Amino acid sequence: MYKYILVMAILLSAPIIASASETRLGFGVGAGWCSRDSGDSEETCSSQEFVRISIEQELSSQFSLDFVGDIKALQYDERFNSFGINLKYAFSSSPSSAYIKAGPHYYERREPAPGLFNTQGRYGIGLSTALGWQKKSESRMGYGAEVWYRTLDIIDAHGVSLFITIRI
Repeated sequence: MYKYILVMAILLSAPIIASASETRLGFGVGAGWCSRDSGDSEETCSSQEFVRISIEQELSSQFSLDFVGDIKALQYDERFNSFGINLKYAFSSSPSSAYIKAGPHYYERREPAPGLFNTQGRYGIGLSTALGWQKKSESRMGYGAEVWYRTLDIIDAHGVSLFITIRI
């Protein structure tokens, strides 16, 4: 639990310290699915619902840094959490724009292991990519949606996220 608080504190404080024109704090929800390549057959694992916390630091009218934490809200045997930093490019400088983003992410994945009440964990760094749309209104509020893809060792995860943003 303490490592989640530490990681989120770093993710949330880093962009505020940086100087740029706009900072947005985001909250959202999402769902992800994964597929595992085990030899010739492909297995799937259960879907994952998560809570998203993000902070976006604008660097220019079309480029920004996006710090994202996707955390499994209800802890079951099988889950993954992801914390990443992405370079985000908006296809237009208008307030309503499609975007693409990519960058590294740290993940923590747990799944059931043989035996009663046993789980095994894997940790590592993978690649995160997303394609989305975001509306930044003149007021403080905004909203958006994205589809994403992440690598998690032998598993490829993909999903959708819906979020709101607040300019701070």
